[in-house]
Amino acid sequence: MEACLTDGYVTSGHNYLLASRERAQMWEVSPEASEKVSEHRVGKNGGIFHTNHCLGVRNRAIEIVRAANSTTQDRYRLIESKIGSVRDFDGLYRMLTDHEGYPKSICSHFQSRPKDPSFTCGGAVGELRSGRLRLWRGCPTEDRDHIDRRFRLKDGRFEEGAA
Repeated sequence: MEACLTDGYVTSGHNYLLASRERAQMWEVSPEASEKVSEHRVGKNGGIFHTNHCLGVRNRAIEIVRAANSTTQDRYRLIESKIGSVRDFDGLYRMLTDHEGYPKSICSHFQSRPKDPSFTCGGAVGELRSGRLRLWRGCPTEDRDHIDRRFRLKDGRFEEGAA
């Protein structure tokens, strides 16, 4: 998959997560640069985050600053300040849906049916060792269209259910 990301032709910026039970990588891919911005391996504490703005050195240099969400950097700084106290899968979910400092909180309180259809707010938490995965759209307490899906890796496939 790494070769596909580095050798493929793209016309716009994208973020990709490559993961297995042993490791996970976050890639930023644009027409100008494809770069791995973080990696995590089983047995090491840490995590990978995607923020809707560039973290990689090459992509950050060409990012259109005026297109970045006004709260993205503030929300990322909150994540950096809180991640050290997260100890498990559920704690990571709680951190990513935290409302402290709203409207510049980590959970940005996605409003139902925004005018801009490209606007996104949601998250995903995955744990390599257990094969747990949780994905959501919107704020779990404020958004009437909130969606929450939980999966577990079983026999090489993700099955929906309690994660």
